[in-house]
Amino acid sequence: MKQTYTLRPLRKHLRPLEVYPNNIHLFTKSHKCNEVKLAGGGRVRYAPASYATLHLRLFEYVITIQFLCGKKDVTAKGTKCYAKNAKYRFHGIFGIDHNKLMIFRGASMMSLFDSDLHELGQRADAERRRRHGNKAYYVVNAHINPTNVCRIGCPLCAFAATRGDKRAYVLTIDEMLQRAERAVGFGATQLHLVSSVHPDKPYAWYREITATLHQTFPQLWLKAWSAVEIAAFAHSMGKSYEFILSDLQSVGLSSLPGGGAEIFDAEVRKKIAPDKIPAEVWLEVHRTAHKRGIPTNAAMLFGHLETPKHRLEHLLKLRELQEATGGFDCFVPLVFHPKNTQIDVPSLSPQEILKTIAVCRLVLDNIEHIKAYWVTLGESLAQIALSYGADDFDGTVFEERIHHEAGSSTPSGLSEARLRELILGAGRKPQPITAPCALVPWDSVPWDSPNLGCEQKPEWSAAQ
Repeated sequence: MKQTYTLRPLRKHLRPLEVYPNNIHLFTKSHKCNEVKLAGGGRVRYAPASYATLHLRLFEYVITIQFLCGKKDVTAKGTKCYAKNAKYRFHGIFGIDHNKLMIFRGASMMSLFDSDLHELGQRADAERRRRHGNKAYYVVNAHINPTNVCRIGCPLCAFAATRGDKRAYVLTIDEMLQRAERAVGFGATQLHLVSSVHPDKPYAWYREITATLHQTFPQLWLKAWSAVEIAAFAHSMGKSYEFILSDLQSVGLSSLPGGGAEIFDAEVRKKIAPDKIPAEVWLEVHRTAHKRGIPTNAAMLFGHLETPKHRLEHLLKLRELQEATGGFDCFVPLVFHPKNTQIDVPSLSPQEILKTIAVCRLVLDNIEHIKAYWVTLGESLAQIALSYGADDFDGTVFEERIHHEAGSSTPSGLSEARLRELILGAGRKPQPITAPCALVPWDSVPWDSPNLGCEQKPEWSAAQ
C-alpha cells in the first residue's frame, strides 16, 4: 500500500508529485510549473546557489525535494513554501538511520551501473549541459609535495617512503619557493599542496610552508593539506580540527583537496589503507572546513578492491554531507593505478570508467562540478569523459608525483595551450578558473541577507 504526500502545482495539467517509498526511481524527472505550493509543512533551507531544499517528514522517512529557481522567487510563509517559475525535483527518501538510507536510495540507484553505457552517458551529459552549457573548466596550477616520508604506509600507495629509503626526500622551504616561482612564471594561479604524514615533522613545519608561500606569492590560491594531514595535525597538537583549520586559514589556506577519501566502506578500507583515518573522520574534517567557510573537493578512488555497491555508498555519503553544508566545490573520480603498490588488480576498462563518471554526475546532483582528471584517465579518455557528465578538466598539474609513482603514463604537466587544445578537441569551450568558489561560513550571515536570497528564517512544522 502506497503512502502519498502531494505537492500540487497550480497548473492543473501537471500531475501532483506523489512519493512512493518503494518506487523512488519513478521521480527522477523534473516538472516545470509556474508556482509550487506546499500544503502541510516542512522545513525550507536556503542556500546561496539559487535553490531551496525542502525536507518533509512522512512517518519514519524524511523526503527531500529540491526547488530550482532564482533566489528571489522562493519565499516561505508559515508552513507554506512558494517557488515561482521553478522546477521541482524529487531527491530521495532519507531514512532515520543510515541502513534505511542505503536501502531506499541504493535500491534504485544501483540499477544505474546496469544501464546501457551510452544511454547513461546521454543522461549525464544532459545534466552537465543544463548546468554548464558548452563550457569546460580548468585551472593553471602546479603541485608541490613537500615530502614522501610517511608513517602510515598504505598498501594502495606508491608514493610514500620510509626513513632511510633511497626514494625518501624532504624539500626545504627554499626549494618549495623555487617551485612556486616557476609556477608563477608560467602563469599559475593555484598551488596544490599535499604531502605525507612525516613521523618527525611537527605541525609548525606544515604551517610555515603555508604561511611562507602565501606571504611570498599572495596572488596564489593555496589548495593545501588533505583531511588525513589535518587530522594528524590536530592529533599531534591536541587541538580540534576547527582550531587547525582556522589557524591555517589565518596564514593563507584557501581550500582543501579531496585526498584521503579513497573508498568509505570500512572493510575495503582495512585492506587498502588500514592505518589511514576512517571515513567518519574524513567526513568530519570536511564538515568542519565547510563550517569555517573553506570550500573543499570531494573524491573517490575506484578500480581496486571495491564494487559498484561500495562506489554508490561512497557517493551517497558525500551527497548527504553536501546536502547539510553545501561546501564541496567539485567531485574528483580518481582511477586507481596498481603499479608499485601492494594491490595487484587488473585495470578497469574505459567503459567501466566512463560509466562510473556518468553515475557520479547523476547521483551527486548537489555538487556543481565533476572532474575529468586527465592525470589518471589519460588525455583521450578525459576528453571523452567531458561527454559523460564531467565538466572540469582539472588543470595544467605541473610536477604531479603521487599518481605518476603508481604508474600513470601521462605527462608530468600540460601547458595551458595544450589543455585548451584538448578541451576544444572535445567540443567544449575552455573556461579558466582563477579562485575557489566563495563559501559563506555557517551562522555568519543573517537570514534576511541578500546573499542568501530568502525573505525570512525557515520554520519547522509537522507534515499533515
